Formats: sequence, structure tokens, C-alpha cells
Amino acid sequence: MSRERFQVLLLYPPFPDAFWSLPECRKILRRKALDAPLGLLTVAALLPNDWPVRLVDLNVRPVTEEAWDWADLVMISGMYPQRSGTLALVREASRRGKTTVVGGPYPTAIPQELLEAGSGIVVRGEAESTIDQLVEALRIGAKGVVIESPTWPDLTRSPIPRFDLMRPGDYRNLAIQTSRGCPHSCEFCDITKMFGRVPRHKTPEQVVAELSALYRVIGHGTVFLCDDNFIGVRNRAVAILQAITEWNRVHQEPFGFLTQTTVDLGQDLEMIDLLTAANFGQVFVGVESSDAEALLIAKKNQNLRHPVVESLKNICRNGLTVIPSFIVGLDGEKTGVDQRIAAIVEEAAVPVSMINLLMAPPGTQLWQRLEREGRLRKDCHPDGDFPRTMNLVPTRPEAEVVAEFTSTWDLLYEPSRFFDRTYRYFRAMRPTRAATARSRCERYDGTATTTPPWSDRLDDLWTFCLLVYRQGILSPCRIRFWTHLFGMIRHNPSRLVPYLSYCVLGEDMFRIRSLMQSEARPLSDKSPTKS
Repeated sequence: MSRERFQVLLLYPPFPDAFWSLPECRKILRRKALDAPLGLLTVAALLPNDWPVRLVDLNVRPVTEEAWDWADLVMISGMYPQRSGTLALVREASRRGKTTVVGGPYPTAIPQELLEAGSGIVVRGEAESTIDQLVEALRIGAKGVVIESPTWPDLTRSPIPRFDLMRPGDYRNLAIQTSRGCPHSCEFCDITKMFGRVPRHKTPEQVVAELSALYRVIGHGTVFLCDDNFIGVRNRAVAILQAITEWNRVHQEPFGFLTQTTVDLGQDLEMIDLLTAANFGQVFVGVESSDAEALLIAKKNQNLRHPVVESLKNICRNGLTVIPSFIVGLDGEKTGVDQRIAAIVEEAAVPVSMINLLMAPPGTQLWQRLEREGRLRKDCHPDGDFPRTMNLVPTRPEAEVVAEFTSTWDLLYEPSRFFDRTYRYFRAMRPTRAATARSRCERYDGTATTTPPWSDRLDDLWTFCLLVYRQGILSPCRIRFWTHLFGMIRHNPSRLVPYLSYCVLGEDMFRIRSLMQSEARPLSDKSPTKS
């Protein structure tokens, strides 16, 4: 039966306990989730204007009976770590007789699994190039179909996301995206499979228009530029940063920013300076391994060009906080990787690093190679970043790999080591531009710099008091906490706010360390399921 109009319920599945869940940090900062669901906000902007739309992020609140009853079309988007939650929502929507559409990275990789769970339509790829097919399929009542486009969409067609659908106080970070795709071809990464190796970009005018829309809805805060590799095309990154810098200046710098780059950033001091001028405070970079052979096998050749510690130190000294990512279990990796990763992190004095156990994401080059080699465990679907097993057979004994994965967390996040490293990092960072130019009021996250409303100032006071209670009174490292706090006030006061924000992050790192010690176990002699 055909129909022209739907009432649309957008659902974002819950994340399992993972590195980016940060429950302790969110509790202290009084935020319900880390990042807003930008993909669904973009889909909402692409739907016909006369279709009523509601958004429910299950990381923030449950779906009410009233919302289920109101909707006649349920649209779900999820990544692979959200697999369990996505399947549960699809089954529930199907049980209730709702027309169901599912898309995002996970359905793009494994569409048949979602069809079997009860989804009427699965969308593979990007919404900008599939929305017309989807709307037509919905209008004619198509079921059991997979929609995809053979071409990558032109991002200059991408609309301003429906930021009005979210509740901004729920999120620690807001989000926009200025490009998709990455020129590199790392074997374990699904970005090039989903978005291609030729980056596509929004114009600087689009980017500042999205910032203006966020500004009207939110007013101020921290914005995550969730590009796959923001500096992948350098001249494009320069143009975007120049536009953001000017927009931020005109609006009295309501936003601070963070993004993702390659570790090559550490050798481009001009780019670091452009990022700090645009009020970027943090970058996430993929270091992945200390072993050259493992990097070569994983096709992460770009990380062999420069000494990684030198690059990480350059990023710090020139005013950015860096979070490097490492992977334990890569092919070609040698025994003792936990000690080598810890040595890199300690030498660079990086406060927080993301430590991953190797998994093969569906559809990646790694997945395909392991499938050919008979080393893929297709029936293994680990949730979160703290699994007890791998979905592949590693080249080293799995028990050894998992033990070193656990040991890396133990080495990095023993509290006294963490506090000393964090203090050294921010003590060494150059003072902020504000400290050498003009006085500004910084938010607690150390990025957005307009004067916050009184409600946010009270939130900041609550955060500081709770941090003092946990780390300055209850913690066995309380003497370190006070020594470092007064050391920062004396020697680098302009970096005090981001320093304290990383002390907050430490609460989650300590929690994960304890979880890893108690739960990380190898799978006992499970053989691979061959294709």
C-alpha cells in the first residue's frame, strides 16, 4: 500500500561499555552521553519537509510507549559496536508492526543480518546518495530490500543537520563533519571501504553555516569535527581552519574544537598553529603499533616516516592535547608490546591513550585477508573495547596477546603513573594564546571560551568539588593531586582547565584498568569458523 507521508521515529542504539563511553566522566560533568548522533541528525534534514520527525538517543533516555505509538516509520542507525542494541531495536520495531529502515556503518557491512532480524529496508552507504531511492521505496511500500548507490555523494549537497532535534545539555560534545574518506588504506580500518580513498569535502561556507546553526540552538560548547582524517587534504584543511577562526572571532569564540588526524600532524607545526588559532584543543591520532613490521603488514606505512615520540611531543609543545590510539595483536607484532607501548607513552608523557585489542571489522581488507587464510571467527561478535576474546586467530598465542593487552592498561593507568604523566604533559605545554594576548573565561573542558551562563558555572563548580573529593580526599594519590594542582597554578595556569579535565578522564581510565584486570580472558581453544 502506497503512502505519501510518515511520522518518523529516529532511534540511536546504546553503546556497550567502551573507551568512549566514559561513564565516570559523564557523571562528574553531569552529561548523559559523549557525542550527539550526527548521522541521524543529517538523515532528518534529508527527509521530506512535511514528515514529522522525533529523535530518541538510547544512550540518553529510553524509548517511551508514547513514542512507539506515535511513529509509523522507525529509522535506526548504528555502528558495529552497537550491533546488539541495533538488532534488539529492529526486532522490537518489527514486533510492533512498524515500517523499519536501518542504516549506518554496521548495516552497510552486514545488510543480510538486519533483514533477517526484521528490517523492511536496509540502506548501505551515505544518505545523501540514497535518500531519493529510500523515499520512493517507502512510498510504494517496498519490503525486504537493500538500497545502495554505486557512487559517492557530493558533500556540497549535504544539508545542515537538524540540530534542533537534540537536547544539547545531554551531550559533552556536539558534532559536525567537514569531509569523508581518507587517502590512506590501513588494513584494519573500515573508512575507505565505506567512504573511499579520495576525500570529499564540504565548502568553508557550509561549515560556518553549520556552526551558525549550532550557535543558534546551543550557544556555546565543544564541537567534535568527526572527519576521518581532518588533515588528509592539507589545503582544504587550511581553508576550513581559516574560516572557523574568522567565524569564531566574530562570535567571540563560543566553540572549542577537537578532531581526528594522522600522527603526521606532529611534523607540521604550521598546521598545529592553525588548529590552535581556530580554538582546537585536542586531536586523536592513530599510532597503532611500536613495531615496524606490524605497521608494514597493516599498511600503516605513513607512521614509519617520522619518530612517533617526536611527533607526539611536538603536538603537545605547540598547544594541542593528543590522544594516541594503539592496537595490540597485529600480525607481525613481537612479544613485549605492552612494555613498548608504555615506554612510548611515558616518554611522550601523553596522559590518555586508547588501547585496543585487534578486531577485524566486517568488510575491511583485514576481514577479507583473514577469511582467505581461514583465521576469521565469524560467529564471534565482541561488544565494546574490553572483550575477552578476538574475532580472529592471531599470529601469536591468543592468551599472550590478551595478557599483554590487559598489562598495557595496567601499566598506563596505575594512578600514580597517570597523575605524574598528566602533570608533566600539561606543565610542558606552551601557555594558551589567551594567556599572552587577552583575558578570556574558559569552560571546564578547556576549549570553548565565551563566558558561560550561571547554570554552567554552577556545573563547573560541582565538577571541581567532586573532583577534589574523589582525587584530593579519597584517593591514595591525594598528596600528588594537591602537589600537581598547585604546581599547575604556579607554573602554567593557562593550562589548568584542560589539566583538570584530564584528571576527570583519569576516573574512567582507573575504572577500565580494574575492569580489564578482572574480566579480560582469552577464548579457550576456539577454532575459527571458515567461510
